[in-house]
Amino acid sequence: MLVAIIIVISFGVIIALVARGVRHALYFLRPSMRNHYIIANLAAFSLASIAVSGAASFYLLEVYDRRISGTDLGQPPPASPVADFVLIVPPKVKKDEQFPVYARMNLHLTAEQVKKDLIEQGRRDFEYKVIVEAVRTENVMAAELSGGKLFEIEPKGLQRRDFGSSGEADWAWHVTPLKGGEHYLMVTVYAMASPGDASPPKYFRAKEAKIMVEVSTLERATELLGEVSAPATSAQLLWTTIILPIGGGAIFLYRRRKKRIKKKPKPQGKKSPRR
Repeated sequence: MLVAIIIVISFGVIIALVARGVRHALYFLRPSMRNHYIIANLAAFSLASIAVSGAASFYLLEVYDRRISGTDLGQPPPASPVADFVLIVPPKVKKDEQFPVYARMNLHLTAEQVKKDLIEQGRRDFEYKVIVEAVRTENVMAAELSGGKLFEIEPKGLQRRDFGSSGEADWAWHVTPLKGGEHYLMVTVYAMASPGDASPPKYFRAKEAKIMVEVSTLERATELLGEVSAPATSAQLLWTTIILPIGGGAIFLYRRRKKRIKKKPKPQGKKSPRR
């Protein structure tokens, strides 16, 4: 209870200090605000509350992001071996077309050898971007590929691999872009520290990388163009060769006749002779 009261008081003091600074800034930018003390204070406290709340929310989100499955992320042991995490992803893809993403860690091979093996494993119709990151390893490693609501990714969530026994781990994802444009995939690598007792396992974020992927919608535009330029059916031929010309000619004659009627002078009555 005492901790909660201290937090609330501290929060109020911070807002008051920030509001004071905001009020002086308002006076500097708008000197006329000095004549409206109440409005200036309300505006200052509102802006200060929004700023402090935003900062607190950002901090809490960062803290939450550093938790996985309800366990705190630990720190990487300094003596743990380092391996290259190699990931390949096509930088240019088509909307709604699934593409593979492969990743591998190997203590016994160089990054260049792993890269060559992954590209040979990938699809021949793709050019791949290669991401190489040095990662501290543990007996159990995990990787997660995410893309928000812009990509459909299978499998979802953390994919754990036994790394200590063989010194090698592989990952594969199937990704489907849902929206065109330039978007980012996020790959995060975790290592699980062995607690050595009955306590829950702890993870640390070993590496994180963002990969930009350009999603093209040209394929759909080509399909629409093909539909437009496809061979015409009998009904389309009837419309374009008979009905459309006849209808256009009838409209043209009707408008021409209407113009002639408007231009025709009205007959004037005979003037009576002057007496």
